[in-house]
Amino acid sequence: MRYITLLFLLLSLRGFSQESLKFKEADSLFGWTSKGSLNTNFANVGLNNWSGGGEDALSLTLDLDYSLDYYGKNIIWDNEINILYGLTRLGDNKEFRKTDDQFVLRSLFGRRFNKQQTLTFLAEFRTQLSKGFNYSDDADEPSRTLVSSLLAPGYLNLNLGWTLKKKDIYSVAFSPLTGKFTFVANDSLSNAGAFGVTPGKHHRFEGGANINGNLSWEIFEGVTFKLAADLFSGYRNPEFIDVNLRAALRMKVNKFLTSGISGTLIYDEDVDVLRDDGTTGPAVQSRYTINVGFALSL
Repeated sequence: MRYITLLFLLLSLRGFSQESLKFKEADSLFGWTSKGSLNTNFANVGLNNWSGGGEDALSLTLDLDYSLDYYGKNIIWDNEINILYGLTRLGDNKEFRKTDDQFVLRSLFGRRFNKQQTLTFLAEFRTQLSKGFNYSDDADEPSRTLVSSLLAPGYLNLNLGWTLKKKDIYSVAFSPLTGKFTFVANDSLSNAGAFGVTPGKHHRFEGGANINGNLSWEIFEGVTFKLAADLFSGYRNPEFIDVNLRAALRMKVNKFLTSGISGTLIYDEDVDVLRDDGTTGPAVQSRYTINVGFALSL
């Protein structure tokens, strides 16, 4: 029940900061177009003789979105990059701990048959930029355990299929021919069989089908809700469905200031995580962010 509640809240309040598939209308200008945004969020809390208790805190988050697209008479080619990275430091601890880390490259090539239907080939690569740890803050023996790093994991999805889109409101892509590649470049994680690879191996391939859906809704002027859903089912074990939901509610205060709520929900049967009850195995992963920051249009 808690997972259903979490999913409902995520779909209701949070969204994704970019569309996975973008199409221009037939009356758009031909040629190349580009756009992007750079958002930074900084927070600093300092306490001195504070009777209510607490700790000093320092955090910084960087969010970069950029797209370079080509539109021809019957051909489209969309390219996107998204980088999200966040650090925080608490109290007297000199070490900054990672709160966000995402690196995504996406390229879509398609042939349009009409305003709404396109035969598409989509390639998406996802990884992170630095090492990630699980921390134990035991007062006697504080420790940290490596759980991820650059290209551990790394995911490459290659999709061939059909896309249905209605203007800038929604798009649904069905790809019956999908190849999912998982990379684990770190030796210690590879030897442990992390992220579903065979222990000692550094990569894994799985063929299957993929459904990708996107929704963009401008609720009010300056207030936008975006949602992206990605579902993958392998042909070897079709009963297991990998789920990746991303959502965001963005509010533009003025030319430079923005505020937003964003969140991600992930489930992957091949990924074992340390659950809240202390056990290890597949589980629903969730993350949310509330921020107010500075935005720069590129």
